[in-house]
Amino acid sequence: MNDNEEVVLPIGTLTLGQMHDLLNLFVSESRNLIFAPDRNGALPIHTACCTGTPVEILRFFVANQSTALLTTDDNGALPLHVACRSNAPIPVIHFLVEQGGAVTLAVLDNMGDLPLHILCRSPNPSVESVKYLLRKSKFPAAKTKSGGDLLPLMMACEASASEGVI
Repeated sequence: MNDNEEVVLPIGTLTLGQMHDLLNLFVSESRNLIFAPDRNGALPIHTACCTGTPVEILRFFVANQSTALLTTDDNGALPLHVACRSNAPIPVIHFLVEQGGAVTLAVLDNMGDLPLHILCRSPNPSVESVKYLLRKSKFPAAKTKSGGDLLPLMMACEASASEGVI
C-alpha cells in the first residue's frame, strides 16, 4: 500500500498518508489518548486487528508503542488472538507473528485458548493462516488442548472448517 491509497473508515475515506498524519497528530498532542486501553482493556491495536485495518496502520501502532503486541486485554487476548478470532487477512496474521515473535503463539487467553485454537474455531479460517501458525510455533501447538479440552483439529471439525484446514 502506498500513502495515496485510500482506506475506508467509519468516518469516511482517507488516504493512508492522511491516516498517518491524523494518527501522528493524536500522538504528538497526547500520547496517552491514542494508546490508552478502552473499558475492556483493549488497546487501539486490538480494535484495529478485528476491523480489517491495513498492516501499515498496525505498523504505526507498533512503532509508537513497542509493547502493544504483547499487551493483553481483559480477556487475556493479545492482538494476535483478536486477529485470529476475526479471521483477519493473512498479511495481518503474518505481521503480528513476525513483529511479536513466536512467544505470541504460545500465550493462552483467559479461556485457555492459543491463537491457533481461536483461528481453527473461527468461520472459514484460511488454510494458509493455519499452516503459517503451525509452522511458526516453537512448541507442539497442534497437540495442545484448549481450556475446553479440545485440540485445534477438534475445533476445526466442530466449526466445519474446510478439508484443507482439517
